[in-house]
Amino acid sequence: MLVNEELKREAYKIVYSNDIDAVACDTHSFNFGGSITTDPDAEFSGKSLIFCGDASNVNFKRVLGHLNIDVIASGVPCKDFSLL
Repeated sequence: MLVNEELKREAYKIVYSNDIDAVACDTHSFNFGGSITTDPDAEFSGKSLIFCGDASNVNFKRVLGHLNIDVIASGVPCKDFSLL
């Protein structure tokens, strides 16, 4: 969440987020807005898109390739909450 808080503070528009955990997706949507989907082929359509699922199933070039993206940010899993 800290990455997105910093990006919003700097006036970047968050267009796509991903988490495999449904509760984390719900929390992200509550805190930052956005539509949650479990469809790995869902395309960004103007509102922030939150894909809730395994990122290895997403063809990012197809899903986001039509956008002019300035920054790609990521965060490592939180050790306190992640399962191995």
